[in-house]
Amino acid sequence: MTGNENELEWLRKKDDKIDQGYAEIVQFLQQIQAENLTTGESKRLEGQIEAVNILESTADIITTDMVEAAEHRIRNGFRPSNVTVEKLNSLYQIAAETFQVALKNFNNNLSVPAEFPVSKEEFKEKLIQTRLYLNQRLSGNDETRIIIFRFESDLLEAIRRLHAFARRLNRKAG
Repeated sequence: MTGNENELEWLRKKDDKIDQGYAEIVQFLQQIQAENLTTGESKRLEGQIEAVNILESTADIITTDMVEAAEHRIRNGFRPSNVTVEKLNSLYQIAAETFQVALKNFNNNLSVPAEFPVSKEEFKEKLIQTRLYLNQRLSGNDETRIIIFRFESDLLEAIRRLHAFARRLNRKAG
C-alpha cells in the first residue's frame, strides 16, 4: 500500500525466480511419478504437486496481482486512507499468519490440519465488514473514488485468495 516503483520491480524479479523454481520442482515430481509408486506414495505425491501449485499461485498473487494494484496506485498518484490501510493490513496479517501455520503444518507432515489464528467464519466476517466499508466509501463525491476503489478492491480480493490458498495448503498436510 506504500511501496515504490523500485520495490515493485524487485518483487516482479522475484516472480521470475519463483516460476523457474516451480518448473524445476514440477519436473522433479514428474520424474518421481514415473517410478513404480505404492498407492500411499502416489497419494503423497499428488498432495505435493497440489502444494507446489498452491505455493506458485500464492506467489503470483503477491508478485503480480498485488504489484499491479500498487502500480495502479502509483500511476494515479493517491494514497489510501489510514483507516483503509489499517483494515486491509489487519486482514492481510490474518491471511499471512494462516499461511505460515499451513506451511509449517505441511512441512512437518502433520496428520491433523492445524488450528488457524481465526476461524474461517471470523475471517469471512472481517472480509465482509471491510468490503462494506469500501463500498460505503464509494458513495463519496471524490472524483478519484472509483480509481481508489479499484485499488482497494483488488487488494481485498488478493487477501481473500491468499487466505483461501492457506486453507487449501493446510488440507494437503492432513
